[in-house]
Amino acid sequence: MSQQENIEAKLVKHKQACETLHEKLTKQFTVESNEAFSQTLETVSNVLKIDHMVRSSKTESAFENLGRTSQEIRVDLYDATRLSLKEKQQETTALREEYEAKLKAKDEEIKALKESVNDLRENRRDKDDMIATTKEMNIFLLSQLQELKELYKAKEENMRLLMAEQKKQAETRLEAAPRRKLPAHARF
Repeated sequence: MSQQENIEAKLVKHKQACETLHEKLTKQFTVESNEAFSQTLETVSNVLKIDHMVRSSKTESAFENLGRTSQEIRVDLYDATRLSLKEKQQETTALREEYEAKLKAKDEEIKALKESVNDLRENRRDKDDMIATTKEMNIFLLSQLQELKELYKAKEENMRLLMAEQKKQAETRLEAAPRRKLPAHARF
């Protein structure tokens, strides 16, 4: 097997390993993000249902809007994540560690949001305060999702450029290497 064929075989194996890891990370991320988001939605939903019993039909309308908005955010999060993970090929271990750190931070944010929701239940704020808080939470989550999307896009571009540069360097080395004649017994 020539050196170029050997390099090409290694590149194919590397690509297959990256794709396998990419698929595993995609599945894991989808499950974890859906679970965390579902828990947050369930907590918010329970608080709003209790408040709905006390408040007017305007609160019911606001709750329905929140449900639709939450579903749209969930779909947008899933689509953005799936797109980012499809493009990812190299340095997945480092990105995974960064992602886990961000998930931990998100868990802390969710915990803080849950405490905020509990405070809302205890204080029984009027409906305008409840709606304003919910809108701020949605805007915050959307901005966080946008930041994650931009981070992944930038990292993907860096990985693509790095792979292109490595491929170019490998081709240059192959072209620059002197070609040797094989002994007669080694020829095909």
